[in-house]
Amino acid sequence: MWWLWIVVAMVLIAGPIFWARPTPRERRLAALRTDAMALGLKLSTEYVDGWTKQRLNRSQVQVYRLVCPTGSRTFRLWRFPGRIDWTPTPDTPGRMGRDGVLGDLVQTLPVSILSVAVDTWSVSLAVDEDAPGLTAAQIDGHLRDLKAILSPSETPQ
Repeated sequence: MWWLWIVVAMVLIAGPIFWARPTPRERRLAALRTDAMALGLKLSTEYVDGWTKQRLNRSQVQVYRLVCPTGSRTFRLWRFPGRIDWTPTPDTPGRMGRDGVLGDLVQTLPVSILSVAVDTWSVSLAVDEDAPGLTAAQIDGHLRDLKAILSPSETPQ
């Protein structure tokens, strides 16, 4: 009977230790985010508005942002589940939509990218981090492609 008490004691000691360890998903997300920050990207978790939440079925998204002056008007395009095309938010100017300046780029983005957004000082992508296969280098490349389209006068060095 004493061996049963030893097993119970070991479980009580080891349980909290194993519970506190990160899961494989948490380790993968930490590595992705660390790599993105090493590439100079800014990360944030943003809550979506009611219009988007109703269509996206989630209340927040992880946003990877490249800070750079674009001189562009603020706009955002969303990819909603069950839809092939990109949907602009109601305040997005028409020329920036899926058929405008970004038409070719957004069609080549992987399905794990939920949103493309631009404001005067940054370009950003909202990413479904649970989707497999997306790396920080790919996110950085897509952001730099977006920046190149919006700021064609700047030449890469």
